Amino acid sequence: MNYYKRNIGDYAAATRHLSMLEHGAYTLLMDFYYTNEAPLPKEFSEIFRRVGARGKEERFAVETVVKDFFVLESDGWVQKRCADEIAIYQAKAEKNQVNGKAGGRPKKKTIPLESGNPEETQSVISGLPKITLTINQEPLNSNTPPTPKGVPCRFEEFWETWPKGERKQDKVKCAQKWKRNGLDLVADKILSDIAVKRQTEKWQSGFIEAPLVYLNGKRWEDGVEPGHSGSGGSSDWTGRAI
Repeated sequence: MNYYKRNIGDYAAATRHLSMLEHGAYTLLMDFYYTNEAPLPKEFSEIFRRVGARGKEERFAVETVVKDFFVLESDGWVQKRCADEIAIYQAKAEKNQVNGKAGGRPKKKTIPLESGNPEETQSVISGLPKITLTINQEPLNSNTPPTPKGVPCRFEEFWETWPKGERKQDKVKCAQKWKRNGLDLVADKILSDIAVKRQTEKWQSGFIEAPLVYLNGKRWEDGVEPGHSGSGGSSDWTGRAI
């Protein structure tokens, strides 16, 4: 092991009686224990050599700590906390080795929804549906977004009547405005106003506001009459942006 956890509170409570030299000895003993993943040798002479205890005081400190925190068993001096941590580490390492030989962690499985649609799957873990985009589905950033559900059908008449052009945009916002203001009630007036304005010099020259601006400003109430310079607009002409 190249790493082990050290709970400062637990360590301080258990070793408050040790001297600084004994603290150093205990740290070296734990490092040796974790590095070798095995108990300390039975013979103190071998322990002294392994942790580098040279002088009499250092050897006395090592021996004191060993007898205080380790238990002599058949395979050497054992420290329960160290033994438990090593067992957990070795079990995890063995599991990782098995997964590595098998090609890594197993992939999450998916199962078909009851609908029978092969394009719909759900996660075994989360249970949430996972929808796969098919080639027949239109991207969300389409230039012509669909009309929100629940919008009165006469909005589509308004949208189809509005002249084509760069400023013909924000269909969703226009539809929401139409529904929120109940413009079905004045749909005939709006469509008539658009028909009139298509014949004006301003609109035929391409100076047409955006449809959302038209709805926000209630421009059908302006009472504009067709200009005399226009020649009658065609229903498929394209206006210029302003």
